[in-house]
Amino acid sequence: MERSESLLVNSFDPEPLYGVLVDCGFTYETKQVAADEWPVYTTRIRIGAGKQPDVH
Repeated sequence: MERSESLLVNSFDPEPLYGVLVDCGFTYETKQVAADEWPVYTTRIRIGAGKQPDVH
């Protein structure tokens, strides 16, 4: 099992991104920390050597 984590910091709530993340096999967590700061933590877990969703 391989785990990949990332942090994306936006100046707005990137709501349109959430569906894309889920479709590509990611989970996410976000919370507004300032008027113009939205950190989005993403995690993707790969199990085995099977085909993974394409990331666009």
